[in-house]
Amino acid sequence: MKKQIALLAMALVLLLSIALGKPLDISVLASPSIIRVPQDCPTIQDAINAADSGDIIYVWNGTYPERVIVDKSNLTLVGEDRNITVINGSGGDAVSLKANNIKIKGFTIQEGHSGVQISPWAHSHEISDNIITNNDFGIRGHYDVHHIMISNNIIASNNIVGIEMAFYNS
Repeated sequence: MKKQIALLAMALVLLLSIALGKPLDISVLASPSIIRVPQDCPTIQDAINAADSGDIIYVWNGTYPERVIVDKSNLTLVGEDRNITVINGSGGDAVSLKANNIKIKGFTIQEGHSGVQISPWAHSHEISDNIITNNDFGIRGHYDVHHIMISNNIIASNNIVGIEMAFYNS
């Protein structure tokens, strides 16, 4: 019965639109998808590759021995627990931000050349509530990186420097 009423209401709106000579404008807002690692995708990088702009990648506790390249804008990466959700960069950049408006929260990021490497001219990132440790550089950005929010992180025991932002103008 409810389905029939809904169909009748849609038909009346369509007829009214035709009678008034105005196009019917029905907008549908897409909500972000949540991609779970390792349930939906086995690795963080696989989840990024499968994601669309605006999606949330939720990473369950565990150690992920991978070099993560975030090359899509408007993604959010969330670790289940920053103490035991670990991205281990194995000597390369553990996390590379190569697009804009990326949020990273709730990870231990370790054993990389850079824990988080922000590519030149990238902007509007939020790096919060992480432990960034045992890298050469904790967080590193060069050239015109701007609107970067770094908050509530533990950045310790990195070999060269904790945070390096060089040659930026903002």
